[in-house]
Amino acid sequence: MAPKANHHETMTRQWEILQFLPRGKGGKTAAEVVRHLEEQGITISKRTVERDLVALSVSFGIICDDESVPYRWQWMPGSGAEFPTLTIAEALSIKIVESVLRPLLPKSMLETLEHRFREAGGKLSVVPRQNQNSDWSNKFRYVQPALPLLPPGIDEDVLACVQTSLLKDRQLEIRYQAFGQKEPQWLTMHPLALVQRGPTTYLVATAYEYRDIRLYAVHRISEARTTTNATARPYGFSVDEYIATGGMNFGAGRTIRLKANIESGLCRLLKETPVSDDQSITVKGGKAVLTATVADSWQLKWWILSQGNGIEIVKPVSLRKTITENLREALSQYDPDASCRNN
Repeated sequence: MAPKANHHETMTRQWEILQFLPRGKGGKTAAEVVRHLEEQGITISKRTVERDLVALSVSFGIICDDESVPYRWQWMPGSGAEFPTLTIAEALSIKIVESVLRPLLPKSMLETLEHRFREAGGKLSVVPRQNQNSDWSNKFRYVQPALPLLPPGIDEDVLACVQTSLLKDRQLEIRYQAFGQKEPQWLTMHPLALVQRGPTTYLVATAYEYRDIRLYAVHRISEARTTTNATARPYGFSVDEYIATGGMNFGAGRTIRLKANIESGLCRLLKETPVSDDQSITVKGGKAVLTATVADSWQLKWWILSQGNGIEIVKPVSLRKTITENLREALSQYDPDASCRNN
């Protein structure tokens, strides 16, 4: 192995040791240090750790309590490992979540984290290849359960303006083109939160003096201006409660009691991954019957339609009618006679 690689390995190992040692009484033995390094993916002998500790004591304020065996190492009173660095585990975690954080955090906050992102990358770049943790970022991925879609492009200046308005609780003027509209229009918004839903970033907000909370896709905002007027935040608004009640599923916060007949495949899936806490599946007359309290939303309808003949809605009747109409319209697209008439 090249001398430079050996140097990087030694530095990485010794940084970990310095951060692990406690202050004051109750130091760590060389054997405890070895176990800690192994947890970090660094395999090294006890003898090498003992040599590291002796070498580090020359340049840093660490001392050995040799009054009893085994000897214990610790920082001197008033000293400590106050280093602007990361452990290997921290570096891995930061690199994994970096891609998720970037579209959500305001530019001002990202600027304060950029050095940590760079530090995490640098830390991992010098971790020895034989370290079992070094390749973890290449062994972990999050995959959307639905059809993967590429994220839409977002104007950086627009996103920065939206984030600033949220941070300062200021009203926001946006030029927004809603889905299906031919022309954009200017809206005055009361921004409440930013939520990442799959590849799309949404602004949760109210408009003008209306109190109903809606979603606005940030990539559909072509211009944005932060005003000096304070945001009128709905009393008791909680983004977590909004999400829990189905707001991000394009619903109005209402729930329904769903009853449906389901096929065996879907039955097995829902037993493993329920649609609600109160889900119940019973077998009657050879049919599996699903009952659950779920958010009344577009997402629910999309999910039902995606199951094809695996599910038959029984109640509510209004939902059954909606699904029936959607299926009839879809089927008409494949009607050869209708196709001939259209041509």
